[in-house]
Amino acid sequence: MTADIEKMYRQFVISQKDRDFQRILWRNNANEALKHFTLNTVTFGTASAPFLATRCLIKLADDNQENHPEACDVIRKNFYVDDLLTGADSIEKCKSIKEQVTSILKSSGLSLSKWASNNEDIAPQPEQEQMADFNFSESSHKTLGLFWKPRSDVFYFQFQLKPKFSPFTKRQFLSEISQIFDPLGLLTPLLITHNPHAKNLEATIKWHQHINKLNDTVPYEIPRCTVIYNSVDHQLHGFCDASEQAYVACIYLRSTNKLGQVKCQLLCSRSRVAPLKHVTIPRLELFALHWIKGDSYRWTTFVANRVSAIQDHSVPANWHHVGTAENPADLTSRGMDPDQLVTHKLWWNGPEWLRSKRSTWPHQTYQEPENVPEIKLKLLTNFTTSTINPWFRKWSNLSKLMRIIAYVKRPWRNKNLPCKETGIPSASELNDPENSADCSPTRTFRNRSGTTHKKSSNPQIEQNT
Repeated sequence: MTADIEKMYRQFVISQKDRDFQRILWRNNANEALKHFTLNTVTFGTASAPFLATRCLIKLADDNQENHPEACDVIRKNFYVDDLLTGADSIEKCKSIKEQVTSILKSSGLSLSKWASNNEDIAPQPEQEQMADFNFSESSHKTLGLFWKPRSDVFYFQFQLKPKFSPFTKRQFLSEISQIFDPLGLLTPLLITHNPHAKNLEATIKWHQHINKLNDTVPYEIPRCTVIYNSVDHQLHGFCDASEQAYVACIYLRSTNKLGQVKCQLLCSRSRVAPLKHVTIPRLELFALHWIKGDSYRWTTFVANRVSAIQDHSVPANWHHVGTAENPADLTSRGMDPDQLVTHKLWWNGPEWLRSKRSTWPHQTYQEPENVPEIKLKLLTNFTTSTINPWFRKWSNLSKLMRIIAYVKRPWRNKNLPCKETGIPSASELNDPENSADCSPTRTFRNRSGTTHKKSSNPQIEQNT
């Protein structure tokens, strides 16, 4: 059942100290003196108005919590500003909620009007004049922007778009598409892939042809109730798909009663237009399942953050691959014509196997794909600790250092030479391989046993004893 608070904003008085913020200066002509007016109640159009009105409702619920806990819970959770949208499992409970909520609001000067319900027994008695506007007709009733037929209890969509062919701009397109209010995404297959604003304005003619098809289509009537009568078990099942046009996810509610009967109904869907930059289909969807089933730390930051969020709110083992023919999200990512959507069971009720026993559901073996993208690269580094020999701190010129080393080693060289070397170091001394090794970052030296081994990459002067 639904209802509306009459003139809600005008029922809440502003504190005396805050009324100057709503002061109005007025005069009929330039010769008159200015007149000062202050608005004493919550004013429509101000940024704080919705919050102030909603906060007053919450305060009202808090004050009556002890006497009417159930009705106060309805006031807190089932009001959207001044619109009430609530229900219960039985007619008696609905009547009780309606009476209690009406009584609580009336105690503060708030009057509920525009009542509507899908059950005639909830209608007020004729002697209740204050509720004489209770609506139980087959005509559609607008609830939070959606048209609802109370008697048949269905949401109602009828298209009356008026396209303009020239000039066709992004602003005009947004104006046309905003005429279709579908917050639950029930009509997503009709809108997302026919969106010329999604890619460019070259699809103008195609979009207008699609509008004409929408206008010629019979009105859509979608059942509001998504659960089976006397349900005892409820499950949510999600399907997703990606194409070069759009990303789509849709949620289905699977309910079972005591007799084992199953009902599966579309609950809502969400879609996003694919980026203008071309991205291949494998990039969009092929590896998503592997990412989710893997550890988030293995992937790059962008993918890891999203995988981590998914794993925090679901169990990776519950994610499976569904073939194109049985995936309702695939219908949306590729688009549909209006006349096809009306009777398309896959979209409204999900795949056939979802309404059967779980033991009969298809099971596909998961195989890890090759060349998985978004893997975090591992950088391996090798650290060595070394100290720089003081000789290299003292002489920064390599040529000078080599001459010094030649002078230091000359006595040992002269021991085995018949003609002793004197004076400036000769070319043979400077080019001695041992001298070059002593001046290189990695040096090899001989120990007393005659074997050779390599020291860490630290240039040092060999010290012989």
